[in-house]
Amino acid sequence: MTAPSPSTDAMNARLKKMVPDNGGKLTVAQLADALEKARFEQMARRIIARYDTKGDGTLTADDIASRQKKVFAMLDRDNDGKIEKNELPKGPGRHRQWDGEGNDGADGMQ
Repeated sequence: MTAPSPSTDAMNARLKKMVPDNGGKLTVAQLADALEKARFEQMARRIIARYDTKGDGTLTADDIASRQKKVFAMLDRDNDGKIEKNELPKGPGRHRQWDGEGNDGADGMQ
């Protein structure tokens, strides 16, 4: 018999806490709510880690603007203040296909 994985141990610990916190019973709805909350909290942590320029664990408009400026500068390879089609990343799955007419293929118009 193999030992439980760390994620199984973590889930067991969460469940052991949740059952008594909910009167000794856990419904599907309660478990689903808890799982959804955990998923969104994990997503929020990743977003803040990616954008938080000051490292203070918060997300501000300045953090977002700073990230956007960095991405723009990285894409604007010739530093002319514009991003042209030939400066966009190439390859499948990287970005939606730009058709040069303002359509990115998101609405099926190409």
